[in-house]
Amino acid sequence: MKRLLCLALALAAVLAGCGLVQRAAEQEPPLRLYYCYAEAEIGPYDGENGALGCETDGLISTEATVDQVLSRYWKGPETETLRRPFSGAVTVEQWSLEDGCLLLTMSEETESLVGFDRTLLAACLVKTLVQLPSVESVVLTTGQEEIAGGIFNTPLTAEDFLLVS
Repeated sequence: MKRLLCLALALAAVLAGCGLVQRAAEQEPPLRLYYCYAEAEIGPYDGENGALGCETDGLISTEATVDQVLSRYWKGPETETLRRPFSGAVTVEQWSLEDGCLLLTMSEETESLVGFDRTLLAACLVKTLVQLPSVESVVLTTGQEEIAGGIFNTPLTAEDFLLVS
């Protein structure tokens, strides 16, 4: 009788463990938040992400909403080796999602970013946001037509960026 009871308990423990493994496998992976390296000497610039590094936040997954991701992103990185690709004045004023294309209307302060700084901002936001299942591409705009062309006002995907030194 004791053997049967021990066998039943062992079987119950194994089945319970399988349920835990299945639930863990069903959880969505954490979202990677992409930022710039704080100093050029820190990151593996010859790696997959070049001038960008990333960190995860266990509280935000790929099933988060756009608002949740943007809110968490604007808090900045927790890792000291990373920095935001913009000053504190740059914000997203509004966003809309249509047919997998996320349109981010950025604040006027974004216009002060030029060249590589503008590219870094776009790369960080795009590589972060396209991890959401509903987002296939991202368009950044300030609503100003005079900066049309280039990296703004263009649908971008993560594959559009190769940022190596």
